[in-house]
Amino acid sequence: VILYQRRINALYAGGALQAIEDAIAARGSANYLEIGSGHCLFAYALAECFAGALNVFLIDLPFVIANGCAYLACAAGTNRVGLVMANTTAEVEKPFVFVPNYLVPDYEHHLPDFHLVHNAISFNEMNAQQVADYFDLVERHLADEGVFHIAGGCKILDYHVDAVAAAIDRF
Repeated sequence: VILYQRRINALYAGGALQAIEDAIAARGSANYLEIGSGHCLFAYALAECFAGALNVFLIDLPFVIANGCAYLACAAGTNRVGLVMANTTAEVEKPFVFVPNYLVPDYEHHLPDFHLVHNAISFNEMNAQQVADYFDLVERHLADEGVFHIAGGCKILDYHVDAVAAAIDRF
């Protein structure tokens, strides 16, 4: 819990949550994308901060999504969780929407502009092309006033991609 609270505090102190607050004030809701959602503890904590006004989209590997789906079903309720599947043709309209990474190209036309896009550490688990593909997605869907935030994306091991440096070069 302390880890996730520290991350929320850092986003707040750095001004990254201002885009969400502004969008909610102007439109009544905001859109958040987490790339590499893990167990969804952070996404749920962030959504709770905005009392139902945050639309949360979560992209990850299918086997990881299973864990996040189980957590959110218990924490938020099954009626608040949607899952994009291979046969999904319409927009999934739930407060929490899971998009398996391999279905992003098929579902992307349903994605909104995001006021905050967040990644914590998982860019390090990807190769350079995967990171570039996610950066392309962010460029296409980041709202004009949106913020792209990477936590812990520096190169630590030889096989890691320095996502922070790549994002600075790109954005």
